[in-house]
Amino acid sequence: MTDTILIVDDNLTYAKWTEAVLRQAGYDIAFAESARTGLSQAVENPDKFQAVFSDITMEHPGAGLVLIPKLRSRGYKGITVLVSTGFDYPIVFWLSKLTLPLIGVDGLVIKKAMRDAGKWRIEWISKRNGIRELKDRIGHIVDIPNWVRPK
Repeated sequence: MTDTILIVDDNLTYAKWTEAVLRQAGYDIAFAESARTGLSQAVENPDKFQAVFSDITMEHPGAGLVLIPKLRSRGYKGITVLVSTGFDYPIVFWLSKLTLPLIGVDGLVIKKAMRDAGKWRIEWISKRNGIRELKDRIGHIVDIPNWVRPK
């Protein structure tokens, strides 16, 4: 695996915020604006991406939830993280922590913290190999750089 992370998101603002945090941690970034494109990039280059960070709602509601199991079924061994506004609700967040590891999700990023506080917060929900390195490099709660946030 390389030090490249694939961000799959059709919302440029959130994608840029995620990119800024990951670049600060030393990662190279690739983008896809749909789950379909993200899947094909990851499958065509199985060893290129250390992690895939995906929104849930893109070309259809739940596209990111469909993407992760498809990646896993096609042999993707890297880390998978969902980025969503759905996790803004405490009950959804806690239920997600219990259920999403079953489809291969390793972490959750809460968009509300990005939007409201300028904080990029990741909650690790899996203990898959490779997560420790990513966790050590990125941390748990990171300030989004001021130059990325709107004034």
